Amino acid sequence: MHRDKVKLLILENLDLRERLRLERIEKYGPAAEALTDAQLELLELEPGVNAAEVEAEAQRAQLQLLLKAKSDGGKRPSVRRPLPPELPRGRTNHCL
Repeated sequence: MHRDKVKLLILENLDLRERLRLERIEKYGPAAEALTDAQLELLELEPGVNAAEVEAEAQRAQLQLLLKAKSDGGKRPSVRRPLPPELPRGRTNHCL
């Protein structure tokens, strides 16, 4: 019984959060869709936010994601190169 009530409250909470997000997106315009919930919440605290500011914030967020994707994708894993053949070879008996 208790678990069912908790599940119901969790679902209700998720539904209310989604409704609030959709209302904020409607309030600030289509560019707000690119913003996170935390960014939308911060917009609510601002005294006078206009559509241009929301658009600029959304573009900045998308640019950061794009730059992060490019920087992550461009890295090659480090590959060990073989030792030069002129280095002397030998076995050692090391015990720890």
